Amino acid sequence: MSERSKFQRAILEEHYPPPHLFAVVSWGCAATSWLGKVLNSHPEIYCVHAGNFFWRCLANAPAIDGLEYLQVIGSQGSTATAAGDVHGVSRHTIKEISDELAEGFGAAIVIREPLPRLLSQMALFDKLAKFRIWEIEYIDHVIRELDLDLPDETYETKLFVHGVVMLNAIIEECEIADVFRSEDLTSSATHLVDFVNKITRSKVETTHAWAEACLRMRKVNVHQGRLSKTIPFQDWQLKIINNVVLPESWRLYEEYGYQTPEFVRTECSSGLQSALP
Repeated sequence: MSERSKFQRAILEEHYPPPHLFAVVSWGCAATSWLGKVLNSHPEIYCVHAGNFFWRCLANAPAIDGLEYLQVIGSQGSTATAAGDVHGVSRHTIKEISDELAEGFGAAIVIREPLPRLLSQMALFDKLAKFRIWEIEYIDHVIRELDLDLPDETYETKLFVHGVVMLNAIIEECEIADVFRSEDLTSSATHLVDFVNKITRSKVETTHAWAEACLRMRKVNVHQGRLSKTIPFQDWQLKIINNVVLPESWRLYEEYGYQTPEFVRTECSSGLQSALP
């Protein structure tokens, strides 16, 4: 706050003080658009879905994240009991926000079964790769370190490697906040109520009737429809998955109830201890 102007401090402290703030962290393709819609449907919650992404894309605004971003969301939703974001806050900023806001902040991680999530990510890449919106320069380092055998050096092929790399995010994610499975949130009123209680620290009253109504909402922003759900991975893609996804990641996915695919060699070491952007 000391770096804010007097006018900015007046907005945050007097005129539009943020309510309880929350962040739902996910790298996407885990029902995040639906979850943002669900949270925003609650009369006491103001929620956006990756608002900072749309600011950058549609208004050429500078990148904003972390506490500064949530304060903007919070002042916009100052009349709510809780305000926050789904899929727009980086996992790397959660500790700083928690240290600053303490009980005034809640966070949760949303994950999904790895391979269906990767297929959904591939479908999203299929739609948007031509616009080159993903900054994946770091993938060249991953390719060199792991000596990955790719069929070509195209942006689209590197996007697949990026999608596989993101499956390792669970290693960091489970250290910063409670983890919820998207499959549970989209099918169980009890899990959805528990989720809202977690991110709002029970400041928002949530009923099972409300949660049941949410579960009847239609799916939104579905990527998977563009690719068959049974699409086989090519041989080179299977090798990438085996070489890039760390054994620790597979172990954690199993802890959360997902089965490790039969083709995965979990005893193998990746050779790159961390491949997270």
